[in-house]
Amino acid sequence: MNHVIIVSLDRNYIAFISDTLFVYAEEIDWYVYNILAKNHLSTVDELINQMHLPGEVIDASVDRLRRACLIDRTEKGIRVLSFNEVLIRNQFKNTENCPFNIENGVIKLKKTGIS
Repeated sequence: MNHVIIVSLDRNYIAFISDTLFVYAEEIDWYVYNILAKNHLSTVDELINQMHLPGEVIDASVDRLRRACLIDRTEKGIRVLSFNEVLIRNQFKNTENCPFNIENGVIKLKKTGIS
């Protein structure tokens, strides 16, 4: 296995593998997403074993994919969201003053503090 050197630029990792190959964060994200899509449900440890990258790189990739509303991370593992889930989550995320949020896969009315 080649030696991996990790450089962090605001959690956008660039992995340098040997002297001739380098991988940008987006490429790692795409690889993680494809593994998750094939496996349907995975853990960070499973991704580390399959990709042979440090846990901090995998965690950063999972965080970026989650913020992009492409995957969901729960106690059971990490899974790819369906097309409908991606649309709904992005609509909630990008709609100003949206009265709803998603908690554990359930759409709920946001608590406003008003009784």
